[in-house]
Amino acid sequence: MFKLFGGRDRKKDIRKALGGYELPSFPGVAMQALERIRDDRASVASVEEALSKDPGLSVRILATVNSAAFSPRKRVENLSQAIVLLGMSNLETLVLSVAIGAVLPRVACDGFDPARFWLTAARRAATAQALAQLLHPASRSESFTAALLQDMAVPLLAASQPKTYGPVLARWHAGEGPLHVLEREVMKFDHAEVATWLCEEWQLPDGLGRAIGGHHAPVGTVDGCPPAVALVSHLRETVDRSGVDELVAEAHHRFGLPEDVVTNLVHVSFEDAEELADLFR
Repeated sequence: MFKLFGGRDRKKDIRKALGGYELPSFPGVAMQALERIRDDRASVASVEEALSKDPGLSVRILATVNSAAFSPRKRVENLSQAIVLLGMSNLETLVLSVAIGAVLPRVACDGFDPARFWLTAARRAATAQALAQLLHPASRSESFTAALLQDMAVPLLAASQPKTYGPVLARWHAGEGPLHVLEREVMKFDHAEVATWLCEEWQLPDGLGRAIGGHHAPVGTVDGCPPAVALVSHLRETVDRSGVDELVAEAHHRFGLPEDVVTNLVHVSFEDAEELADLFR
């Protein structure tokens, strides 16, 4: 996976850059559940049993499935229903989203507001899922998860070195340039690289790592990064520089999507994201 960013030596560089900050561990219950989800012989009951060992994880999964972003036809009352409704592949991406969201630090610093961060992440996820339905329907679930987690290294960097990273975020919010460019000016690496490292550290699917790691590359240039995920990377945390206009323009230019259609899609997705964001903040 790290050949995308120059090999395994980069992992050592990033670990050194984070100093003595202790990385969060991927939840053991979630890992056990994922092992069963990925086992073709596993039954719905066995997956439900694994997930039920962590009540908090189970509650968040059910709440997410029932959120406006997923728009279930009727309320999902238990894990068995959720598993049958989603299917194992979609369930896997949802478990990853919820589990990772739960362990990322929520330490505020200058330039980083956890509530604002998760609202933007939820907006990216809901928008990417809707765009994927138009552009590549088979990857709706993967696009949701990769879009939600594409900036998952930002809370980690903010918590590990607030005095250095906070000003970088402040410059990004002020419109001084793309975040990954500003990060490289100061830190010599960017959040996409750190996120790719985390995906490897937590043994997450290679496809998810490629999608997250390549989300700032030009749309369609990184194998494994769905166009919808790259498109929503335009979305930012500030109201006056939301990135919506850039997203709409590129979706029209690259894929011929009518601007009014994409604008409305983004508007509806942002509304759906409000409820979703509350599950992660």
